[in-house]
Amino acid sequence: MDSPAADQVVADVIAARLPSRANTAPGVTSDGAEARTLLHRQLTVAAEPAVDRFWQLPCILGGRPPSPGIAAEDEWLTTALSDNPEPGARIARLEALYPDGTDPWPGGVLDASTRVQETIGTIVRATAPHRYGLPTPCKDWTVRDLLDHLVWENIIWGGLALGTPPTDGHAEDHLGDNRIAAFETASAQTRDAFRQPGMLDRSFGVAPGRRVVEQLLVELLVHGWDLATALGHDSNLEPGIARAALPVVREVYGEQPAPPADPSPDRSPHPPSTR
Repeated sequence: MDSPAADQVVADVIAARLPSRANTAPGVTSDGAEARTLLHRQLTVAAEPAVDRFWQLPCILGGRPPSPGIAAEDEWLTTALSDNPEPGARIARLEALYPDGTDPWPGGVLDASTRVQETIGTIVRATAPHRYGLPTPCKDWTVRDLLDHLVWENIIWGGLALGTPPTDGHAEDHLGDNRIAAFETASAQTRDAFRQPGMLDRSFGVAPGRRVVEQLLVELLVHGWDLATALGHDSNLEPGIARAALPVVREVYGEQPAPPADPSPDRSPHPPSTR
């Protein structure tokens, strides 16, 4: 919902609502800032608990099962509208990060992604199974949960790059009984997928392929920090790449609230989580 890919979802919703009775402004006939502002206002009102309850009461009084609430769906779409207030605005700001076709990542985005994979792989290899139950900065996630997620991130983004996203979900077990083989196999397959000719410029919805690479890169940096912190390792992972990631993270995810001060002077602040 906070991705530029959500822009197309918003556009499809707007296209369906404009010719319907849900459009309370007949003068608004095309997607744009005005149409999106109107829908955002309507959803904000509809998501009010009192309004939601009102629509359930006629069902209860009529002896019918109450209709399910729409709060969750409205929350997704409201956030997507907030982050994509005009068609194409978000992707245009992201493209501005690459003036004149330059690549801000040290060594280029593909090399930066590989370096981060290798750095996280070192921590994965050093994670002994007897430490799997340790808590991590990711709420409710143990070290094993985090290792599994790092494997999954490679699987999902590599699969997307190949055009064959996985059929299972993130809740499945992707780690198995060999964390090293699971991570290294998924990482190698993802690197091969990312290095397909033309991958960086291929269209993935409204975003180019480099967004797919950047998404994995950021996920690995963030959750690699989580893993290093949980294990008491040096968490200052790839500082040059982390600095290059900040403009992309801020544009894709927005400004995040500052984390609480860490009393340990040798630990870096937690970057914005992409969970």
